[in-house]
Amino acid sequence: KNRAPKISSCRVSPPSGNISTIFSFQAEVVDADEDPVTYSWDVGDGMTLTDRAVSYQYGAQGIFKPQVQVSDQFGGESECFTAWVVIE
Repeated sequence: KNRAPKISSCRVSPPSGNISTIFSFQAEVVDADEDPVTYSWDVGDGMTLTDRAVSYQYGAQGIFKPQVQVSDQFGGESECFTAWVVIE
């Protein structure tokens, strides 16, 4: 039986800034079956990024709720929400 990947942490740094700030997103994931996993970061403004660690610069002010979804090739999925991101 396939086991879903487990996300031990997901985070954004820094949690606030302005439209010139570059934000770093990172997830720590373990798949007990050692299956390859894919990453899908929804940074909260409609953009999706696909790597374990990504950088992103928001284009508008607001408050965003980023999340990452991690999937293996057999349908196992997990998700994690980072801290809210505030762009002033």
